[in-house]
This record gives sequence, C-alpha cells and structure tokens, in this order.
Amino acid sequence: MATERLCHGYIRDRRSRITGAIRHLVHAPEAGQFRAGVQALLIIMLAIMAGTVVDEIVIWGILFMFLGEFSEIYEAVYHSAVNFASLGYGDIVMSKPWKLLGPLEAVNGVLMLGMTAAALMVVLQYLIKTQRDTFITGDRTPDDVQ
Repeated sequence: MATERLCHGYIRDRRSRITGAIRHLVHAPEAGQFRAGVQALLIIMLAIMAGTVVDEIVIWGILFMFLGEFSEIYEAVYHSAVNFASLGYGDIVMSKPWKLLGPLEAVNGVLMLGMTAAALMVVLQYLIKTQRDTFITGDRTPDDVQ
C-alpha cells in the first residue's frame, strides 16, 4: 500500500512538472521563442519517454531482486528489460512460482510504451491547437513563427 502511494506521488509530481514546462514553452512571449520552445518541448518529451521506460525497467528489476530471483542488479535489470520490451529471449528464466511475472511485465511494457506515445501526441496536439488559436486571434502571424 505504501509503495503504491509512493509510485502515485512520484507520477503525480512528474506530471505536474511536465505540465508546467509545457505551459511555459507554449506561451513564450516572443515569436522567435515559439520555434525554440517547440524544439525544446520535443527534446524534453523524448527524454521523459526514455526516462520513464528506464524507471519502469529498473523498478521491475528491483522487484525481482526483492523476490530473491536474482543476486545481481545487472541480471535483474537485463531480465526486466527483455521482458519489458517483449523480446522473450529465454536465456534467463525465473523460478516456477514467479514465472508468470515475465508475461505480466511484457504486457505492462507494451501498455506503458503505448501510453507514453499517446501522451506525446496529446502534448503535440495541444501545441498545434495553441498555435492555431494564436493565429486566429491575430496575436502572431505565420511569418513571425518562421
């Protein structure tokens, strides 16, 4: 229960930081900053995607070590990465009681990658909508953004 609260708090904190950064980049006061803001936003979002995936893989690896399946963090994280990416090499196999955690992590990996890509699309849609609304209201012209 405490671990679940900790994970939800971490995700909520990360989401609020991302939202603040996006608002700052989208509502840049000068026209020249808009393009720089878009490029910075894409870089930030890709870094967040990569960071989220690595975080998830490491958390699963730590769980596997906590369960006593692995003695070294390298093996636990490697096994976790193989499962998370749905590769399924099979070179390292967990014991029978915990074997079903592999497919569970694979499903989790597919869902998390899909949700992360969806979040990136939502941010880009918001950015495009904001740009379109700005042009409609006449605050900036397309020439200002280029």
